[in-house]
Amino acid sequence: MPTIHDWQVEAYLHESVSLDRTDLNREFARVSSDLAYWGEKYAQAERCHAEAKAEHEQVQARLYRQVRAVLEADAAAKASAAPTKKAPARVTDSHVESEVVLTADYAVAYQEVIDCESAKTRVRMIIEAVKTKRDMLVSLGAQLRAELRGEPHIKDPDWDDWKKTTP
Repeated sequence: MPTIHDWQVEAYLHESVSLDRTDLNREFARVSSDLAYWGEKYAQAERCHAEAKAEHEQVQARLYRQVRAVLEADAAAKASAAPTKKAPARVTDSHVESEVVLTADYAVAYQEVIDCESAKTRVRMIIEAVKTKRDMLVSLGAQLRAELRGEPHIKDPDWDDWKKTTP
């Protein structure tokens, strides 16, 4: 997965979530492109997470078969080496699963799932921040319009007289 931690992306992230009150028009104009950009990053992170989960499940299944075969072979070897009236130890699913979790391949695959899930969560939070910025821009725009409506204007004193004299 392409990382989202390089300096250019970090600078763009800062621009995406910060607000320049002196240039609200520019901020309004860029919100949709920011959402599109981070939405694409989220889709990439979602794909990475899904692929990592699928790979993890495949690794887990392959390791499960291998570990079960090794444990059953060990149990059979012990049973033939020391024949007793007692039945040989049975290989249980929980024992196989506990051995699978201890393998390096499992740890690598699981770490990839964690990394992709973390990236997905990070991008989702960035999208939430951009959406919050959009809402703030709407509020600031409404506040600015209200302030402009409330501004005192200098009225032309002759204007009222003109209205009174016209038929």
